[in-house]
Amino acid sequence: MKKNFFIVLLCINIAPHINGMQKTNPVDALLSDPLTILNNIQVVSALCTYDPKVRNAFTITDPTEARAKLQNKVTKYEKKHPLFLINECPYRPGDETCPSARKNNPHIRSSFEKKISNELVKKVGLNSPLFLASYVGFGSGSAFSDFVILAQTLRKQPRAHLHIHLIDPEYGVFIRSNNLLAIDDLSPLVKNPNIINGSQQIGLSTENSLFSCLALKHVLFTQAALLTSGKKCYNPNTIMKSFLSAYLPIEAQHKQFTHHLKTAFAEAQLKFFIHDSYLSYLSYIEQKQLPVADVIAASDIDSEKDRDNGSVSEYGGLCLAILHTQNPLLYNGMLEVRNNVPKRTFVSLEKINDDSIPVASESGDIVYGYLNEEPL
Repeated sequence: MKKNFFIVLLCINIAPHINGMQKTNPVDALLSDPLTILNNIQVVSALCTYDPKVRNAFTITDPTEARAKLQNKVTKYEKKHPLFLINECPYRPGDETCPSARKNNPHIRSSFEKKISNELVKKVGLNSPLFLASYVGFGSGSAFSDFVILAQTLRKQPRAHLHIHLIDPEYGVFIRSNNLLAIDDLSPLVKNPNIINGSQQIGLSTENSLFSCLALKHVLFTQAALLTSGKKCYNPNTIMKSFLSAYLPIEAQHKQFTHHLKTAFAEAQLKFFIHDSYLSYLSYIEQKQLPVADVIAASDIDSEKDRDNGSVSEYGGLCLAILHTQNPLLYNGMLEVRNNVPKRTFVSLEKINDDSIPVASESGDIVYGYLNEEPL
C-alpha cells in the first residue's frame, strides 16, 4: 500500500513550470500528460512537506485550530498545484516498493488505466437510463491512478452515476474516528478518573464543533483501550497530536479528490466512500444496501513487501467474494510487472486457460476460483 500523503521528492528542474499549471483546467491537464502532472505534484508535495508551518499544525492540540491552520496551508499550496495531495508511488526514482511505477514505465500505467476505464465506461453504458456503475479502487493510497481512471471514464460518460469506493488501511484512523460520532453515551469512560482527568489537559477550542467532539472522543476511547489492555496510557496531548497527524491529511486529500472530479464533471452524479479493508467495504455496502462493485482496480500492491503484508491475497478475497455471491460479471484487474513484462492479473470463477492458477482451500479440496494473467 502507499505510505505517505506529503511526498518527499524534489524535482527542481520542473519547478518553474508549476505556477503556469493554474491557467489550465487541472483535470484536462492531468489527462493530457499524467506523468508531467505527477512530477509537478511531487514538487509541490515536497515543498509542503518541508514547510515548518505545516509541521507546526501537527503540534497543536486544539483540533479546531490545527485543522484551520492546515487548511490555510493547503489552500496556499493548491495555488501552486490544485491536485498536489493526489499522488502515487514511487516517492523516489527506482523505489523497490513500486515495480510498476509511472515514473519508470509511464506507458505501462497508461495502458492499464485505459483498459480499466474502458471497462467502466462499458458498465455505465449497459445500465441505461440510470448510467449507474460502482467502482472500487483497492490499495488506493493517495489515489492518483484512481483519479486518472475516473476522469477518463467521466470524459466519455459525463452523465454517469458513479459510486466510488477507495480502500486502503491508511484510511483507518479517519474512518474509525468518524464512526465514534455515532456513540453518544460516554458514561463508561467518564466514570474512569484516569481517563477524564487526563483528557481535561487537552486545550480544546471554546467552539463546540463537531470535529472537536470527534477528536475528544478519539482520545477518550484510545485511553480506555490502553487501560483495558493493561498498556501504558499516553499523555492525552500525545494521543491528540497522533490523531491529528493521521486524520487531517486524509481529510484534505479526500476533499481535493472529490472537489475536482465534481467540478470537472458537473453533470455526473458522484458518490464517494472510503474504507480501510475489503471486509469493511463488503460490510458497509451490505449494511447500506449499496450497489456492489462492477469494476475493481489495483496497482502498486505487487511488491514483495505488499505480498508479505497480504495485499494481493486480500485483493483476491475481495474479488472472489463479489464474484461468488453478488456480481459474476465483475471486471477486475491488478497491475503487475514481472521480469519487465506488464500484466493484468485478474480473478475468475472459471478456468480461462491452461495457465490459470486455482485458488483453493488449504486442503485443495475446494476450488474457489482462478488467478489469471493477460498481457497489457
